[in-house]
Amino acid sequence: MSVWDETRAAGLAPRHALGVWLTYRKLATAGYVPGERSRLPMRHKTRLDYAVNFSLAARLNAEDRIVTADDFYLLTLVGTSVDSVTGLPIAAGFRVQLYDTWRKQRLGDPLNFRNYLGTGQQPHILRAPLRFPKNTPILVRVQNADTSASINNIQVVLGGVGE
Repeated sequence: MSVWDETRAAGLAPRHALGVWLTYRKLATAGYVPGERSRLPMRHKTRLDYAVNFSLAARLNAEDRIVTADDFYLLTLVGTSVDSVTGLPIAAGFRVQLYDTWRKQRLGDPLNFRNYLGTGQQPHILRAPLRFPKNTPILVRVQNADTSASINNIQVVLGGVGE
């Protein structure tokens, strides 16, 4: 009997309708979760999201500051870029850079937001939670990469847990 025409039961299509090489395993892995050692200090903390909004014309820069709560752990990064008139995503988007003023270091180079930030459905999850002490300012710098005449509404969300 051939695998190409073998049926599971009378009247049902063959199991290998698309070919013998069709996999039945999961094609995607589960979302990344930081290790137990990294998650231990975050017990009994509440979810905190810090959102920063910008409305920029073509090729303009802006920066804003977030002051964190007590023992804030940064876990996820999310960003969006939409046209102010149509409400549709802007292809060019924006570049973003985060700066930790407590450690006096950049949290990465200025990158296109699609390479650095996730979306609401698929947030960018950091490999290890990044801890910020109480009242630490985080500087968010953005540069509008769009060259059209419309206004680019940009939102950057830093998600994590804190007290």
